[in-house]
Amino acid sequence: MQFVRRYYFTAMKKTILLTTMMLLGIFCFGQFGLDQLNNAQTRLVYSQIGFIKKKPGKKTFKTEKVKSYTEINQNLKNKKQISKIVYTLNKMAWSTNYERFNKKNKLIFAWKYKYINDTLISLTYSINKKGDTTYKNTYAYNETGMLTRQESYYKDMNQPKIFETRSYNAQNKLVKNEHYNKNGQLEFRYEYDYYENGSKKETRLYNHKNKLKIKYTYECDLKGEIENKEVKARNYCSKKNVNADGTFVEIFEFKDEKNRIRKTVYNYNKDSTLKQFERFDVKGNLIYKANYYFDDKQQVTFYDTFNRKGKKQNSYQYIYNDKGFVEKFITFNKKNKAVEETSYTYAYGE
Repeated sequence: MQFVRRYYFTAMKKTILLTTMMLLGIFCFGQFGLDQLNNAQTRLVYSQIGFIKKKPGKKTFKTEKVKSYTEINQNLKNKKQISKIVYTLNKMAWSTNYERFNKKNKLIFAWKYKYINDTLISLTYSINKKGDTTYKNTYAYNETGMLTRQESYYKDMNQPKIFETRSYNAQNKLVKNEHYNKNGQLEFRYEYDYYENGSKKETRLYNHKNKLKIKYTYECDLKGEIENKEVKARNYCSKKNVNADGTFVEIFEFKDEKNRIRKTVYNYNKDSTLKQFERFDVKGNLIYKANYYFDDKQQVTFYDTFNRKGKKQNSYQYIYNDKGFVEKFITFNKKNKAVEETSYTYAYGE
């Protein structure tokens, strides 16, 4: 539901900065985003092109006892370092420390992460180059391990600027998500309904006056009709078409209140490796395309990107070490010249 949240945050400019830092704390390197850190290939591919399914038996940071890894980004034209990031992991392969350095190897900022039993994130906070804490997020859970409260702090580390609460049904499905300001006043809330099989049926967004503003549905072939002047109805649709040879296509459509459709299409090989990604505008015109190439280990080795005119743009190459972790990520311009390189080194435990 990040798209839904981003939409409403646009209308709430006073929370944009705090929300960004909150999402950085939990989604990029926190409980949810850290799932992508279990192996370098998945994390890197996720950051570039979207989620690629993990394969059973693949080596991960946890199985290989990765303690830390360093990411160095270099401009190949002048051979100068652009940035450096150092990740430190716990025994469950969750990040405990994220440090970002500039081209002179000077620390810009860092994020720290604390966990309950090395698994559930309980605290994230950022530190600037002077060592001062600038942002902080705290997390609380119910007895089943579901997130029930998150508080975000900025400047004053004793008083949250914003906080949110979450409620669940008997199946641990999120049914209500409420967002409050520092005075404890409700800013907005989401409510969620589900079908008997657990799939999402409807999402409703209410403002601080308890007025329904946006309604999202998730069935295909529904029109996004305006119920009244104050309520906008929108629809998400996902389809999967399987071909006779085992290849398949996943289509995701977002339909707004004017029946305009934004569509993304994922084409997979029969082994579930992504071979092509396409994005279309509301007029059905292709605006972006990428083709992907894999080795016999089902590791993405290369992908090309194309603009709305079908002209090739940048290309990207992945090189792996003997454990299957990304060792180099190289960017090529549209003239097929290598212009940027990101290298990765790993430290392993006993």
